[in-house]
Amino acid sequence: MLDLIIEDTTKTPSVEFLINGELRIAGRSIPENAVDFFNPLINWVKSLKASLPPSITFTVELEYINTSSSKLLLDLFRILDEIFLSNKSKVEIIWMYDYEDEDSRDESDSYISDLSVPFTLKAF
Repeated sequence: MLDLIIEDTTKTPSVEFLINGELRIAGRSIPENAVDFFNPLINWVKSLKASLPPSITFTVELEYINTSSSKLLLDLFRILDEIFLSNKSKVEIIWMYDYEDEDSRDESDSYISDLSVPFTLKAF
């Protein structure tokens, strides 16, 4: 298994998924086809389950996310939630948001209610 690094574009976020368990996605997520963009990320996280690091931290710093991206991001969160519930690795999701952007803060609420994994909100 190799690290997954994707450079950002005007429509897609940067992705740094490292095999040591440090995962990060940042930028704008408004791809033409969200499934095409997120499927490699989802498959990568699924494969991480085979060789779990002691801890996984997923930092999400999305300034804008469209509806289709939001649904697929939730799919990623659910995989991490499964890992957390298995007690095989410590898992945390960190949601970074602009303290002036109430929509971004509110977006996190829809995820938190569906998950057991620790979900930390951090304003910048």
